[in-house]
Amino acid sequence: GEELTLFRLNTRSFLPSVGTITVRIATAGQTVAEIGYTVVPKCDEGCRIAWRSRAGSIEHYTFPVVKSVVQKIRKEQVLTDDAGYDERTTTLASAFEPAAVIEALAEIAASPQVWKIDGDKYEEVDILTREQTIGRHGSLGCIEISLRPRQETRCL
Repeated sequence: GEELTLFRLNTRSFLPSVGTITVRIATAGQTVAEIGYTVVPKCDEGCRIAWRSRAGSIEHYTFPVVKSVVQKIRKEQVLTDDAGYDERTTTLASAFEPAAVIEALAEIAASPQVWKIDGDKYEEVDILTREQTIGRHGSLGCIEISLRPRQETRCL
């Protein structure tokens, strides 16, 4: 029954020396929540993803490693102008992160909505990953996800 508020933190204008940011949410002068962010420089090679979390918020993460891009081509023996199609699958790897971050990133595979971000453009994608290792004793974790552009249903 509470009103939702959209909050977006844009770090483009921050100095390179900024390493952490703390956002305090207050009402009537009293802090009700506090969220800490670590500012990570943008990777030129990475891939930015957004997803709807279990709580309903839209979360963002830049996967620093594009591990592979595979293009599958299927041809059909049908006498139409559209007798074949291709499917491009991209596999991304996260940075080595603490357990809490890996747990949050693991939600991507089960999220009902995931987008690949290119500049200001959000392209909805399908996540193909069905299983992830989210814990390794005594070490930082890393997850991989595989995605493809959202497929349209095609009928003959």
